[in-house]
Amino acid sequence: MLKAIYTYELTRLLRQPATYLYFGVFFAMALLSMLGTGGYFDAAPKPGKGLRLLNSPHEINFIFQYFNKFFLFLLPAIIGMTIYKDFKNQVYPLLYAFPIKKSDYLFGKFFSALTVVLVITLSAGIAFYLGERMLTRDNPIIGPTTLWGYASAYFFFVFPNMFLYGLLVFSVVAALRNPFAGFMAVLLLFLVQVATDNLFAGNPWPGALLEPFGQNAAAYETRYWTIAEQNVRQIPVWGIVLWNRILWAIISLVCFGLFYSKFQLEQETFRLLPNRAPKRKTAAGAFPMRLPQDITVPLPGWIFPFAGKYKPCCSFLSLISNTS
Repeated sequence: MLKAIYTYELTRLLRQPATYLYFGVFFAMALLSMLGTGGYFDAAPKPGKGLRLLNSPHEINFIFQYFNKFFLFLLPAIIGMTIYKDFKNQVYPLLYAFPIKKSDYLFGKFFSALTVVLVITLSAGIAFYLGERMLTRDNPIIGPTTLWGYASAYFFFVFPNMFLYGLLVFSVVAALRNPFAGFMAVLLLFLVQVATDNLFAGNPWPGALLEPFGQNAAAYETRYWTIAEQNVRQIPVWGIVLWNRILWAIISLVCFGLFYSKFQLEQETFRLLPNRAPKRKTAAGAFPMRLPQDITVPLPGWIFPFAGKYKPCCSFLSLISNTS
């Protein structure tokens, strides 16, 4: 059943024009960003010392961090809507009536939508690489292509963010049955980033650890690099970057685990807290109805009056006599 749900949802998403629209928009944004920064539409920068290579691992990671914030809005738009459409179209009571496992239902929907989101994020990498080819090697800010710079940006930052925060958005939308709750969850992540930047402005290590996107962690590891080092060195991922990824993986998985343990294939939504009997309220100024304590109810009996037996017969005889 997991494979069937995954295949169905993936096919449905691939048939939607919005999927290709998202891919095209991000591809165009990334390509124009690369070409515009590299001087494709105007004069290229003059050769000299102190120039940052636009396609160095450091700069690629910086640009991907910028696009990563836009990618986050794909989570409620695609992953959140995958689970919400069942509630919107009022088909979830019918689906829940079938013998479907909870794991097959949830994971089939989540991973199908996640697959589409990850493919859309690849549009930026393809555009950046194409931009390198269009700018040519003669451009002073274009150096040798480093595929590991692209790979590290995706496998340590973009893909983990889409997976972990996709779980959060999926859980919030399924729990509240509201797609706007997914967008609020994304905005809450931005709020956490701003809060960590302000609270730990003088102490960057806690801010690098607690920031949800890994941007501050990468900046912390490269804060003392010179421009020459930024042009050739790879982003270290085994220090604070790794601990940042592990911390937010634990937070996201715990939240999803709590949701998964409470979610049931039932028509009514679940509650995180134990159910309690609601208190009955009366309108303001209304008097509560009081029933009498002692009520005497007469018992039924069998009564057959003598006149009642022969009354229909007498009425019939009188009718005949009058007609005659």
